[in-house]
Amino acid sequence: MSDPKPANATPAAEKRRLRWLGRWLLKLVGWFFALSIVVLLIGTIVAWFAWQNLTGLANMAATRFVAPYRVELGKVDVSKRGEVHVDTVRLLPPPDLANPEDAPWVSLDGIDLTYDLDELRNERRFRTVTLRGPVVRIDDASLDLFAEAKAGSGESEAASVTPDLSYLGRLAERIEVINGKLDIDTSKAPRIQANWDLSVPPVNFGDEEWLNQEPLGWRFSQVRLGKDGDGGTIDRIDLRGRVRSDLSGVEVAELSFSDPKLKITPDWFPEPAEADAGGKPEPETAESATAEPATAARRVFEVLVGAFRIDGAEISIRGFEGDRSSRHLPDFEFSPSLDWRDLRIAGGRFSSSDPLTLSLADIRLDGHEGGRGDQPPTLSLEKLALKFEPTALYERRRLESIELDSPRLHLTPDSLARFSSGKSGETESSEYAAPGTTENAESSWEIGFLSVTDGKLDASGWRWDERNIPAASADWETRLTELSPRSFATSGTDEVSADMPTQQFAIANLRVDDNAMPEKDSTSIAEIGKIEGRFRFPELLGKHRMDFLRVERPVLDLTDERLPDWVSDFSAKDSDSKTLEETAEGDSEKPTEAPVPFVIGDATIIDGALRLDTGAFGGRIPKLQGRFSLETLPAENTDPADNDPRYHFEFGQLRVRSQQGEALPGSAVAEKDAKAAVEPLGGLFPQDPDPTAPADGPALVDEAGRAGAIRERDVAFVRELTVEFDAAGVQRDRRVEKIEVRGGEFQIGKGLREMVDGGEAVEDEADKAAEPPKPDGGQAANTKESDPLDRTGEWTVGEFVVTESQVRFESLIPQIEGLEFAIETRLHDIPLSQGGLLAQDRKQKVELAGIEVRDPYDSFITVAFLPTIFVEFSFAGLVNQRIDKIDLISPSIYVRQGLFWWIDYQRNYRKQNEGVGFGVDGTTAPVAYADPDEAGTDWEIREINAHFGKIVIAPTGRPIGIVPFPFNASTNMEKGEISLKLQIPREQQYVYEFPDLKLALFGLEGDIEFNVPIKQEDNNLVQTFTLERAVWKQYEVEKLYLTVTYDSDGIYGKFGGEAYDGYAEGQFNVYLNDVGRWDAWLAGTTFQMGPVTTVVAPDNFVMDGKVNAKLVSEGRGLVFGETWGEIDTLSPGRIDFTKLNEVIQDLPDDWSQLKRSATRLCLDTLKQFDYQTGKGDLYFVNRDGWLRLDLEGESGSRKLELYAHDWRAADAGSADREENPVTPSVATSEPEATDPAAVPESRTRPRQRIRQRGR
Repeated sequence: MSDPKPANATPAAEKRRLRWLGRWLLKLVGWFFALSIVVLLIGTIVAWFAWQNLTGLANMAATRFVAPYRVELGKVDVSKRGEVHVDTVRLLPPPDLANPEDAPWVSLDGIDLTYDLDELRNERRFRTVTLRGPVVRIDDASLDLFAEAKAGSGESEAASVTPDLSYLGRLAERIEVINGKLDIDTSKAPRIQANWDLSVPPVNFGDEEWLNQEPLGWRFSQVRLGKDGDGGTIDRIDLRGRVRSDLSGVEVAELSFSDPKLKITPDWFPEPAEADAGGKPEPETAESATAEPATAARRVFEVLVGAFRIDGAEISIRGFEGDRSSRHLPDFEFSPSLDWRDLRIAGGRFSSSDPLTLSLADIRLDGHEGGRGDQPPTLSLEKLALKFEPTALYERRRLESIELDSPRLHLTPDSLARFSSGKSGETESSEYAAPGTTENAESSWEIGFLSVTDGKLDASGWRWDERNIPAASADWETRLTELSPRSFATSGTDEVSADMPTQQFAIANLRVDDNAMPEKDSTSIAEIGKIEGRFRFPELLGKHRMDFLRVERPVLDLTDERLPDWVSDFSAKDSDSKTLEETAEGDSEKPTEAPVPFVIGDATIIDGALRLDTGAFGGRIPKLQGRFSLETLPAENTDPADNDPRYHFEFGQLRVRSQQGEALPGSAVAEKDAKAAVEPLGGLFPQDPDPTAPADGPALVDEAGRAGAIRERDVAFVRELTVEFDAAGVQRDRRVEKIEVRGGEFQIGKGLREMVDGGEAVEDEADKAAEPPKPDGGQAANTKESDPLDRTGEWTVGEFVVTESQVRFESLIPQIEGLEFAIETRLHDIPLSQGGLLAQDRKQKVELAGIEVRDPYDSFITVAFLPTIFVEFSFAGLVNQRIDKIDLISPSIYVRQGLFWWIDYQRNYRKQNEGVGFGVDGTTAPVAYADPDEAGTDWEIREINAHFGKIVIAPTGRPIGIVPFPFNASTNMEKGEISLKLQIPREQQYVYEFPDLKLALFGLEGDIEFNVPIKQEDNNLVQTFTLERAVWKQYEVEKLYLTVTYDSDGIYGKFGGEAYDGYAEGQFNVYLNDVGRWDAWLAGTTFQMGPVTTVVAPDNFVMDGKVNAKLVSEGRGLVFGETWGEIDTLSPGRIDFTKLNEVIQDLPDDWSQLKRSATRLCLDTLKQFDYQTGKGDLYFVNRDGWLRLDLEGESGSRKLELYAHDWRAADAGSADREENPVTPSVATSEPEATDPAAVPESRTRPRQRIRQRGR
């Protein structure tokens, strides 16, 4: 304020005023100076005092800042301008709650502060705050003290909801923590030790969005879990982020875990405290359930994560074996890895801009108790990738995809021991809500895509009802899409399945072996190369339908050597099959709806093989071996009205043997008993490849060897057996549409009898024999009509076809031993049960071709050949061993020794097995029936007809006639016996010629009768013929009858007829047991000798008159042996030796006329002689013979002896002897003695004892 200047100021006044002003200013300066000195002095004193007590002042200030906790600061250094250094800082609990010996909660090596004096004075803020080496220790005591201190401070919970972090901005521009350590050691969690660093950037509460523009950095390193890190380690945890100004959210730029190695054990989890008896949790009140208005109105806290990564992790869970009150869990190891971006967590929900992927690698899951030793883990997995969208996961529990790479499942009782929860079944709810229902909707999950690649599975060691279950192993893959409750819905299947995706699975290298892990090169019970399938869940569960199934290379070796021991001990008595009475009682409990069959739209089985050889069910299951395949017929081959496809099942190279037969080729028993020659699978047809033949070499067994092997061992061999069926027919209606047998060879004999009787049939035969047989009509009358709902109904075949097949009878039917024939048939609507067969009276007609009956001792000798046979029968008749009609077209019977050996064999068999029927062993005692008619164990053939038959006479193996004898026949067979009478029709102007015998028959007709088996003691076949005329050489007989009897020893004939104005009769015997040997006799009465001598010796002599003659001879083949005869004259006659005419004409010319006349007179006297009575005889053997005649007449008597000798070579054929007859000569010598060696004795067949026929 200035002094006002007066209006009329004088100079003196002005001077006084200036002096006053100077004195006032001088006083002011002095006072200010004095005050400054005082202030400076005071400040110096205060500064000196503060300097001397700087640490204490700092402790007081810090204590007020963190009250009620205590702070102890070490040395404080402010010697450097703009820097403050504090050493050894400790944070202690309140004094009233802590003991003097308690360790500090937090301790630091030091604090470094930097500041700008003006900034510090004006804004009261440091530039940087650096915490060096902070050590944070948290234990149970510190937690308890913290809780008590918080309760004692009286802070309300509402006041601590939103912390006031503004002091961070007032405290420093940047806060750093370096070389920090963290030690958390409580009883509620494993000990955690780690190094940590923190960088807090400048905080600006005035910013509208973020407190810190630069990201906050927080790093944990060398994290150790458990004591000394035995619970795992984490190499580094990095966190960088920002905080919103209103604290409503956090933005994490990066959160990463590097190389976490965690070992989770029960030590991580404390033992649960025992709950108070009867204690129950208090129900939540309405007030606690309702949020306060201020809290509800608060902005939702939000966390944004830019990147979340886990690298190099290894996590293991071990030791949860159910002891020490821990959970019962398997050991678990895996290596997770993830890299998630743009995450958002708000309001308890988790979301991201893109789907997230969680990858787990090297997964090991082990459920063995007490360690697995050298056993593989229960589950091993190279990689598991889970892909999901967080919002869909939270709201719908949906996973976008699950991908499993190379899972290995090892399922044994030991490997699953620790999967049990340890709870009793009573505490667990047995109720289950089906997928898609209201009860289960909230807990249902959805999976968009599930894939398994390169999976492997093995299971072993399992038991069921004290029985070992075979081990199994397989490779498997699958691709499933859109798995949700809707996918498994069964209601509205047609609408749901229309937009449902197709699921896929594949199984490869499936092996099933006995209860041990199968070796790679061992033979298993079952092996399947590959199985592929496609389906849709709604159709599979609702309609029982699959779209596609393909099975490649299935090999089933179902033998007792492969199957478990209990399978072979399993019998039909062990099954729970119902009796007919139980089934009838249960008819009222049948389901009201027909069962839904399981249908496969496209089913395929390729390159299948089967070997079945087991003693289960009492040995009733035959041995089977063959190859099989299955395909689905194209749509054009199925009924358009039927939506279900039809399947074509094919069995190839199928062989069938009885259980008592030899082991099947390739089985363990067969390999053990193998012979040098390898037996092939096939062999009946030349076009069939030989599986034992090398690729570039011949077969090891020829065709004859194959056929012999099949004939000896197999009951049946089928080149191709096809079965056509549909799912509904097999599973619901018990119907097969078509069965076709192509290229089959069936052997009916011992093996078939063993299959039919079974192992238990003989034991039960005595019990069954005591029961009277049921009448045929009764069972047929009780047969019910087919009901699709009746699962006890009979199986039926719509069409049964047999082509290109053969049937061979061994000994099942002894009446046709050695019989084989081709068969072609087509049958319709065949029931496959005894009751159904009895109800089928409709006639079936079968054509058989190529039946050949062979010698029972020599298969190269044919007894009969039946080229075409028509058989009429009904299935009711077959069940009752009855055939209605058999028509034989053009049968051929070969009358030779083999025919009678065959008949004799049947007679001996019948004699030894009297009363034994077809298919019954001769050692079994016959059943005693009250009525003999009820003992009908033999087959009955009501009518047997033969048309256009042929009888071939071949006593030595070759036919002796150019044309065989035709015949027709009509008979029947009752009780196994056939009385056969063949009629040989008369054919006009037809000549039967036998060139070798120089025999011709004219106007032949006759009958042939024989019985099979033979009723009478003699085993013979009788033929009776009548002929108009027979010519042998130049001998003729008219109105001839001929009776021929055959047996196994020979052929015996009798004949008689008109010849040369008289009657001739005779008999001949041809012995088959001494090939070629024969004998015969011929007798004639009132013969005219003129025609006879003209034929016998036309160039030697002629004799007329009537005589009685007899001739007896024997020989071999066409050569006469010892022959003798007698002649007695009945009327006068003349004998003229015409041979002497040549002698008379050839008298020498040089003789005198007297000599020539005398000689001619003597010869004429000898040449002709008229006799009244006479007799004669003849004898011939080997190469010599004689004829003697003793004639008496009016002119005297004549006694003539003619000798004959064959001068030809001894080895001359019979033909030469016929063309050059022996020239008789007059001789005086006696006939030579018979050579015993010329006529060999008869021989019998060594193979079979044959009763010789007495003669």
